[in-house]
Amino acid sequence: MLKIIITMVILILSINTANTATLAESPSPNSSFKNKQIADLQKRFALLENNWGRFHLGGNITLNSNSPITTTQLAPEFSQQLDLFFTALIDPTLEFHLRLWHSGGWGINYQSISMANSPINAPLQINEAFLKYDNPYFTGYLGKFQFSLGPFGLISDFIANPVEGLALQKKWGNIYLTGLYTRVNTEYRQNTDLVESFEDYWALRANIIKNSSIFGFNLVPNGITGEKAFSFDSSFPAFKGHLDAEVGWYSFNYQAQTEYQINWTPGFLIGYRYLWNNQNLFTLKLGYFSPNFLPAYSSLGHMSGDTREWFIPNSKGLECFLQKYIRPTWAFRNRLAILRPVNSSGSSAKTYYHLISSLTKDFSPINQLELGIDIKDYSNNSFTDVDKRVFLQWNLRF
Repeated sequence: MLKIIITMVILILSINTANTATLAESPSPNSSFKNKQIADLQKRFALLENNWGRFHLGGNITLNSNSPITTTQLAPEFSQQLDLFFTALIDPTLEFHLRLWHSGGWGINYQSISMANSPINAPLQINEAFLKYDNPYFTGYLGKFQFSLGPFGLISDFIANPVEGLALQKKWGNIYLTGLYTRVNTEYRQNTDLVESFEDYWALRANIIKNSSIFGFNLVPNGITGEKAFSFDSSFPAFKGHLDAEVGWYSFNYQAQTEYQINWTPGFLIGYRYLWNNQNLFTLKLGYFSPNFLPAYSSLGHMSGDTREWFIPNSKGLECFLQKYIRPTWAFRNRLAILRPVNSSGSSAKTYYHLISSLTKDFSPINQLELGIDIKDYSNNSFTDVDKRVFLQWNLRF
């Protein structure tokens, strides 16, 4: 009897052990599905790499709190900007670039996506999307991309507002010839985004690169409505640093508005930059722009979006920037512009100031926190009416 009981116990244990081993070797349905998803994703990336070669994913996110400091009540304004980048090498000479962008405010006050401070849940915008063909003698861009003529872009600049069109560059030794074509929408149907009229926009550049120096000529033969512009520029080492200069002329002649004509009017900008210890930087700019120096797409602003340069039409003066690291990861940054009008009358005779001063903490080369003040005075001589703000900004690249 005892032998029979022992035999039955051994048989039961062997059956349970076999079942346990079978369950351990057989994955659950959820585990199988996840493994299949991972395998499919790996196959897709492998196929992408095989077909397109190398590719790069990255981006940048900026969180900002900007608060007026002239009011008695603290009312910080929160916003964020997001950039996402994708670059793929299709073959050794052809690349595809995509950049998605969004900028918006936080809070219930931002309800309409048509506003500049649209909600953060608004769709991403396509900031750049283009194909780039590149070989040692020829480069071409097709799509939507950033573009600028010369070191400052005084007569043609699409950095803040990327251009949609075609750009071609041909090289002969040290000589480069560049051409740009785009079609610009100039009129929309009222209260809609339907285009009523458009115009062709052309820009050309010829430049010579010799050693570390660049000499160039820029031309806008057919701008918006009736504008024309040309400029000369140069860039070369000097005084242990680097000098950049551009001088241009602008005219406007529109047959439909004969009462508004602009003869050739000048503007120029000279800049010097000096870098030491690979971190500390000093720049100085001197500029002069006549009241009617108004190229439609220019780094001075106008229809190119936010101004890259702080100089404005009808201004002369200087701008300086200093970045000084007080410790390996702590830096002071100060940017100051002092401008006077070229032609002054009444209240426009005042001096214009713009200052941004900040302290930056570098947690890493891609992770920074910045605290500073932004003061600008456009209007009158009363300091109480000056726009004064304090900001805290966190920038992260990935």
